[in-house]
Amino acid sequence: MAKVKKTAAQKQREYRARRDNDPERRMQYLEKERAAWSKKVAVKKWQPMTSLSERDKRIRRKKNREAQARYRGRLESASAGTPLAAPSSSTEDLDANPVRQSR
Repeated sequence: MAKVKKTAAQKQREYRARRDNDPERRMQYLEKERAAWSKKVAVKKWQPMTSLSERDKRIRRKKNREAQARYRGRLESASAGTPLAAPSSSTEDLDANPVRQSR
């Protein structure tokens, strides 16, 4: 019987699990991530929202909204292939709380 190859996602999950199980390796990883973040902030590749102009804030928020919509679309398409769970009694609770209308 042929051996089934692992997907890249499976390999990545296993690597992260091994890294996170070893406290010393985890600390090294976190220090490296902190250093990378500090460097990114120092080089001004990333700036906090408070330091942006109004125009830049609008641009960043628009990009964030688009990215969130893409993410939700991926989640929806991924869950479309999975079978639905059995209906529960929580559907009655949804009818009791009407949805707020946006202005």
